[in-house]
Amino acid sequence: GKHINVASSAIFTQSTSSALHAPFLSDGQVKNVVFPSVSPGSTIHLKYVEHFKHAYLPGEYSASVKLAPNVPVKSVKVSVTAPDSMSLHMHARGSWSKHKHHGHGTTTLSAASSWSNVEFPPQGTAALSQYAPMVVIGTAADWKAVAGAYHRLTAKKRQLTPALRQTAAKAADGAH
Repeated sequence: GKHINVASSAIFTQSTSSALHAPFLSDGQVKNVVFPSVSPGSTIHLKYVEHFKHAYLPGEYSASVKLAPNVPVKSVKVSVTAPDSMSLHMHARGSWSKHKHHGHGTTTLSAASSWSNVEFPPQGTAALSQYAPMVVIGTAADWKAVAGAYHRLTAKKRQLTPALRQTAAKAADGAH
């Protein structure tokens, strides 16, 4: 019920693991906010807006949220607004409600959920993304669309030049 200011020195920025390890350039960052005077039972409200200047893949835009299954979340809402000329699609794991709104030449697709359970990773889980509640809202109808965009983006870099063929043949040493 009260507003707590967070000093800029309590906001830490780091590159996302995808920005560091993905096979494409990304300037993705994670902001860690250390709230003062927070105690067990406190409710934290956090709202942020992302603006994309360029798509990661040609013509494909998306926003995603992954809930940490070991942290209860009272409510979360993700919305993407795009021109009516761009189709928006939602892909989710877990219980997410979907709402679509049209107006002023744009479409907004929203997903809302909550997570009151506390779960820990199943044994042998490599990443949260394998089991965590998550939603992706974007212009890609399916993985085939994402693969097509990636294929178009990397086409020139995947050309087999004579030098590459020669190096591969030498490395293979007669093997197929």
